[in-house]
Parts: sequence; C-alpha cells; structure tokens
Amino acid sequence: MASGLAPARLQRLKQWQEELVREQRLPNTQLIVWRNGVYCYDESTGIQREDKPLGRDGIFRIFSMTKPVVSVALMMLYEEGKFMLTDPAHLYLGDKWSKENMRVYASGDFATGYTTVPCEHEITVKHLLTHTAGLSYGFDAKGVENKVDEIYVKTGVSDTDSLCDFVDRLAGAPLYSQPGRFFKYGYNTDVCGRLVEVLSGVSLAQFLEERIFKPLGMVDTAFHVPQEKQDRLCSLWMPNGAALNMGVPPKPLRGPRKLVNIEKKYRGVRFASGGGGLLSTAMDYARFCEMLMLGGQAGGVRLLSRKTVDWMTTNHLEKDGRLVEFRAIMAPGYTEMNTDNVGFGLGFEVIGSPAGTRQINSRGSFRWGGAASTTFFCDPEENMFAVFMTQLMFNSIHEVPLTPLLKQLTYGCIDDLGPRSRL
Repeated sequence: MASGLAPARLQRLKQWQEELVREQRLPNTQLIVWRNGVYCYDESTGIQREDKPLGRDGIFRIFSMTKPVVSVALMMLYEEGKFMLTDPAHLYLGDKWSKENMRVYASGDFATGYTTVPCEHEITVKHLLTHTAGLSYGFDAKGVENKVDEIYVKTGVSDTDSLCDFVDRLAGAPLYSQPGRFFKYGYNTDVCGRLVEVLSGVSLAQFLEERIFKPLGMVDTAFHVPQEKQDRLCSLWMPNGAALNMGVPPKPLRGPRKLVNIEKKYRGVRFASGGGGLLSTAMDYARFCEMLMLGGQAGGVRLLSRKTVDWMTTNHLEKDGRLVEFRAIMAPGYTEMNTDNVGFGLGFEVIGSPAGTRQINSRGSFRWGGAASTTFFCDPEENMFAVFMTQLMFNSIHEVPLTPLLKQLTYGCIDDLGPRSRL
C-alpha cells in the first residue's frame, strides 16, 4: 500500500457518505483522499440535480474555498516583488483606502443614524490576507447583531458588476473595527482579488486561469459555468426551517429533517468575487491541494516556492505584539473557523497544538471550507489531504460536524508507522 491507507478502512468513508445522504443531512457528497503521492479514494453519493445522480465530474459552488486560491495568487505576486505584506492598501487601491479617508463604526444604526470615529491605523496587505482589516461581510442584512452589515446592504456596497467599483464602495462604508484589532471574517479576500488585478495588470479571472488553473490542469474551475457544462452543475440545497441569514445563529430544527432545493436554474456571479465566486470540481480542487502539499509545485509546474507555502500556512494572528490563536482576537459573527486553539495564516486555518483543538489533528495541518458545506484539509506531517464537496447551505441547523468527522474517518484509515518510522 503505497498510500499507507487501509482499503478496508477506506470503505468506512463510503458508508459515511451514504449515511449522510440517506438521512437527509446532505443532498450529495464527493470525497477525494490523497496520501504519499497517490489518489487513493474518490467516491460520490446522492444527486447532482433532482433528476440526475452525482457523478465524479459534478461542478460545485465552492464559495469561500475561493479564498485560498486567491491568496495563493496574491502571494505569487509577492514572490515577484510586487508588494510587501506591510504595505498600506491605499498604495494600490487609491486614497479612498487611506486611514485619513476611512471611518470606523461606533454606534447607532442605518435607520436612525449612526456615528463613526477616525480610523487609527492603515490597512495593510497582511491585514487583508489575515481578516484583520476591520471589514465585515454583510451577512446580517437586517443588522440584528451587526449594524455594519446592515449599512453594507442598505447602501448597496455589493450592488455592482465591477470588482473595482465594489472595492471603491467598500472603502466608503464604515469599518467594523480598527484595523489589526480583531479577526473579523469579511470581504478581505475580495479586496485581495482586486490587488491581484492592480498588481498584475490583468483581470482576476484571467490571472487565475493563466497562472493557476491552466498550469495545474484545473479545467472546470472558473467564476462562470459555460452553457455546455451546466448539466454538470449541482443544485444548491438548504434544510427545512433555515433562514437566509448567515449573520445570526440558526434556530433549532423542528419537525422531520428535509432538504429543500433553493436553486432550480443557474445564475452567474455579478463580478469575480475573490472571496467566494469560484465554481470547481472535487478533482480540480484536489489538484490545487496537491500543489500545496508538494511545496508549491505539481506536474512539473511551480506556482510558489516551498518557503512561501510554509509561510502562508503558519499562524500570523497577533495581539499586543505576540502570536495568538484566533479566539483571542475573534469578533462575533460567522466564520469558517470551526474549532478552538487554531491560528490563521495567509488564507488558511492553521493547527498549532492538536490536543487543544479537541479533534484529531497534526501540528501544522491547514484547512478551509465554504458556505455550501464544502471543506478540505492538508496535513504535511502525514503527507495527506482530503477534499469534500457537497451543496448544502446553512449546515449548522443540522449540526453535522463535517470537518471533524472527515478527519476522524480519514485519519482512521492510516495503516503505517508514518513519521514514527523515520525516527
């Protein structure tokens, strides 16, 4: 077994996938596992659309799993000397992004009026890569818990077909917090996407296609699905009883569990969202993960140096000049971070102390996920990664801990001495 994974134990993964679909927890699943240079598992279950079973070439909305891709794109330009992590964003995005022209929310709401205070620090490129710029996301459209989100929505920050225009509008809205104060999940990577455009001189879509997707053979990954591929696109689903508001905690599920198809027809994105606009297949995203696992290169093509990949997958969160785990500086609200005692690198959640996460993990492993319950993790210590695809929004109402279960079952397939054999 070159992979070091037991075939009999890999069947547990298939049983788990089938159970998730049978119990109406997920509409479909596709899981790919790679270890020691071998693709050793690729199985799919459930339906692609209501009238079609899911094959191995299904196209999924990966939402926030776009973020690691765009972070890699920006760091490719970093390697070319195009910017420094400490550079103020306004050097590339214009004076609207200078601290003199930005304000920070203080109190009030959109309807009755709100107050702001001056922005005390420049937003840097590193702030954007680490979600510490003070930007929010607009999920809480009614401002139940986040008044800045309501301001985003009521002022139409995202009501545009242009990434450039969106980033300009975003600068005109108040920040959620002072730059550097909190880890606040927000539009940071969308702004990173605009930085890619400014620094490279081409559109984000063109840069990703020419510099990442084509070299890695990611033939089905893009911001749009062409007509000839739309029969492979998976429908979006949600649990019965869920509300279309990611900004507030879900209410408990009442009645029998049932999934509801919330998209019968494909609608493309308005602009190339670096934070959540890509569509991809499980195998395409696996090729991206393989590149990361192989130190920035795959198939004879190098995108990043090994040192840069290591740098990106190291915790960068700081408080009072010292490194901290994300909960030490976390602001309230939705985030893809799903456990305690983890850090955040330049686009990835990073495991520091495995025992502190209360899940099976390896030090230095990294991961991310997407709003439709997609997830992946890469483990350099075990030379392994897994990519899990599905299309369920608002998974939290079903309380299906996909990433912890994925790790439990995948790590449980290991059938060799691993790093211990090298002692």
